[in-house]
Amino acid sequence: MSARALRITMIVLAAIGLGVASYLTYIHYAGIKPACTAGGSCAKVQTSIYSELAGVPVALIGLIGYVVILGSLLRRRTRRRALRRSPSRSSASASART
Repeated sequence: MSARALRITMIVLAAIGLGVASYLTYIHYAGIKPACTAGGSCAKVQTSIYSELAGVPVALIGLIGYVVILGSLLRRRTRRRALRRSPSRSSASASART
């Protein structure tokens, strides 16, 4: 798998995770039952004592995590472009000084 294909795959997976974490965070704060095909087990998980860590919903922690992951995947490309431009600028300015 090429580096580009791997990066696109990671972006797609992070976007899916962001969507799921957003939905679960919304469900938590809205106080509604989640859509589930497992006979109500999802509601038990969503309302269990393990659904929060130090009073913060685990879904919210996941949401923040996916935002950071997706942001870093998207930002890295921007930074790489800036790095590509900077050596040419520095060499151009160095040659102009001499």
